[in-house]
Amino acid sequence: MAPASDPRGGAATLASLLEAVGTTVLTLLEAPAGLDIPVSEPEILDPAQLDADGPRTLLLGIGLRPGSAEARRAVRLAGEARCAGLVVKVHGDDTDELRRLARTNGIALLAADDRVSWRHLDALLSAVIGTQGNSGTSSADEVELGDLFALANAAALQVGGAIAIMDTQQSVLAYSTVPGQVIDEVRQAGILGRHVPEEFRRSHADPRVWHSSSPIRIVNPGALPRLAMAIKAGPNVLGSVWAIDETGSLDARAAEALAAATRLAALHLLQYRNSTDIPRRIREKALRNLLRGHGPAQGDVFGRAQTFVVVGFDIADSERGDAVGSVVQIAELITNYARLCHSKATTVQLDDVIYTLLPTGPDEARDLAGAVVDRIHSLLGVPIRAGVGSHVGRLADVPDSRQDADTVLQVLAHRSASHGFADVHEVRAESFFLRLRSRLTDNDFIPLPGLRQMLDHDARNGTDYTTTVQTYLECVGDTARTVERLFIHPNTLRYRIRRVNELFHLDLTDPDLALVLWLQLRLREQPAHRLEP
Repeated sequence: MAPASDPRGGAATLASLLEAVGTTVLTLLEAPAGLDIPVSEPEILDPAQLDADGPRTLLLGIGLRPGSAEARRAVRLAGEARCAGLVVKVHGDDTDELRRLARTNGIALLAADDRVSWRHLDALLSAVIGTQGNSGTSSADEVELGDLFALANAAALQVGGAIAIMDTQQSVLAYSTVPGQVIDEVRQAGILGRHVPEEFRRSHADPRVWHSSSPIRIVNPGALPRLAMAIKAGPNVLGSVWAIDETGSLDARAAEALAAATRLAALHLLQYRNSTDIPRRIREKALRNLLRGHGPAQGDVFGRAQTFVVVGFDIADSERGDAVGSVVQIAELITNYARLCHSKATTVQLDDVIYTLLPTGPDEARDLAGAVVDRIHSLLGVPIRAGVGSHVGRLADVPDSRQDADTVLQVLAHRSASHGFADVHEVRAESFFLRLRSRLTDNDFIPLPGLRQMLDHDARNGTDYTTTVQTYLECVGDTARTVERLFIHPNTLRYRIRRVNELFHLDLTDPDLALVLWLQLRLREQPAHRLEP
């Protein structure tokens, strides 16, 4: 079913909007002025600024309950401002009074599905309105929503080159079949395998494609030149559209047609996600709450597992522009890998870390972490770290597994490891020092007087007592291991240990003093409490 367009200039209308997003997302409650109302853009409701939004705005009533005084006031103010409509979530409340008020004030009233996040709804509506409001409509605009192959064919005719539509994992979602258009072996392999061939995946993840607001020309040995552009819904990357440019002659007009195809593809992909991913979004919302310590989810939303493991992923070089641009791709890659491992695996991003909850054991979690780290590095060239938390037997203990995963990531970062993975059991000793450091204040960290004297003596005289003592303690007093590591004679070691006691009153035969000295020397390596001479 093609979205209806407004006869006055092709703008989006309430009718075309409802037809495009479907009744599973948005339900019409009242439309006293009819559906042939132009819609300019969605806006978050701010009653104090309603008259500034102006006519045609579609207001998103986040947090409004239909029976509240705030909702009634919003309807009245929206009517005065001649907005296109007001969207609310019903949550099972009675809407009769609000509907009566909408009719009285001449304002359309729409209900969003309670399970659809406002963020997703905003992105979906923005994509629909932006696409339908675009001038220069063509046959591609008449393609039925969800028919990506028809869209690929329509775009290929407009652009003048064979089209492929891909998701963020470089899976081929659809491709054109226009007779006479040239293709190459890379395209043939991609169609047969429904995925970009291995040797071309790095170039297909070119960060220029994800960052640019216009098509990018990509030239690779062994393949015909291509124009490529990301499919976006706001800041979110959904995939990409690629057009073969056999002779390099595709001009600005073709580039404009390709850009229009990406806008339409965004609408198709958002519609698809909206119709299929509600259970996934429910799990993601529940996991965010769970990781933040807001209590376990109800029911079996994560499956009826006996054990759970949290795996955390972070980008080692997070300041690098192309790494930042790949975060959406990385999150989607991890999501798909995790779901292959377990159908109820759930992945979310919190702050700078991507977390996956696996309702399974630690071995499977390690396998996933290793596969993701290697895959992302080979595919995108982005160094990534993974930390596997402890396995827990209750959902209520999942925050503990997250804390362990965070600790592993901190240890890997402290090692300056830009690429790799570990589980919490492998880093227990290092994590102890990191946690101890995080709990100590500057006042708590008061060094032994002898340690300060030893550091000062080494700095002034060029001696090496501190290294000798630290190595000796690391070797648990084993003379043979110590001299082997220091490349010194056993008599030299015994002399230095004796002088440490004489000069700085540090008796290494005292177990309590040796323990405290070892801890302070170990913590001295930590940046937060670095003890300089």
